[in-house]
Amino acid sequence: MPQTSAVPPMHQRLAVPAALCAAVLLTACGGGDDENRGLTQQAAQGYAADATTMTVLAASSMDGAASVLETALATTPSAADGSRMRPADLTLPGGSAACAAGGTVEWGITGGNADTYFNGRLDAGETYFITYDGCATGEAGQVLDGGLTLVVTAASSSATDLTLTAAALTTTTPQGTHVLDGSKRRQRTVVDLGGGARQVTARLTASGVAMATSINGRQASYTLRALDWTVVRNFDTAGALVLRTHQGTLDLVASTPRRPAATLQIATQGTLTLGDDGLAAAGGFTVITSDHRIVCNYGSGSVTLQLDLGNNGSFDLSWTLQRPFYNSEAG
Repeated sequence: MPQTSAVPPMHQRLAVPAALCAAVLLTACGGGDDENRGLTQQAAQGYAADATTMTVLAASSMDGAASVLETALATTPSAADGSRMRPADLTLPGGSAACAAGGTVEWGITGGNADTYFNGRLDAGETYFITYDGCATGEAGQVLDGGLTLVVTAASSSATDLTLTAAALTTTTPQGTHVLDGSKRRQRTVVDLGGGARQVTARLTASGVAMATSINGRQASYTLRALDWTVVRNFDTAGALVLRTHQGTLDLVASTPRRPAATLQIATQGTLTLGDDGLAAAGGFTVITSDHRIVCNYGSGSVTLQLDLGNNGSFDLSWTLQRPFYNSEAG
């Protein structure tokens, strides 16, 4: 009998080229590479969203937690004999106060001069052990729970130098839940703008702060390294917050199941102005991955991203996203 060659069925013949094509796409776009030698558009916008969202939320959480205590000390009636209410789990002198929009903050004090514990302000040498219980700060739906240790290195009427150490400090915002562990230095200055208006500037620096997040049921973890971040808040003559800006640099180690793990070098271009939701709404920043550069600029309700594959100075792709969708890409 004459021999005939076996011809595979049509679906088998199509499967081989399709598999080869998939392999080429993975190589070009970085699928299966944990440090994104190639970079998909979706991964790039996710890294950019992480860069601003996680950094802004972490900075706002620590700065907000310290501000809550400062406000509580300044507005809670003092008791020179130390007879104020004390936290139930502490035997230290201290106090408690209602937070701006609900919940409570409690604190105990050691160090420094006991005679000044109830003078309504922070003093050099004091250490505060703070507990937040459903403490709504009144800014962008922020609610604090958990613990913070605050050490006062230096203090005056217009400036403080603090070390803040978070122990499972949990911040709940409209974006989700964020848990911080680690220490930051916070250097704060207050400038009188006249008529009771003021500008409060807080510079936050840290070598490593861990942040675990839960956003829309998605779990992710981050580490903020080499952080040098400045938060500026302007208040009007009635004490209402009218402007918030963020600016600085850091390395963000990002680990989320949605894209390859990466270390992101982040630098703002000028300042980021925050919107009512507590997230960036104006300004720009850059993100550098191991191999690539992403440039982000905020417009009127939108975000424009430019991708420089290979970080060689030329952009290979540019696209625009509506800000709500862009923010949803974080985590």
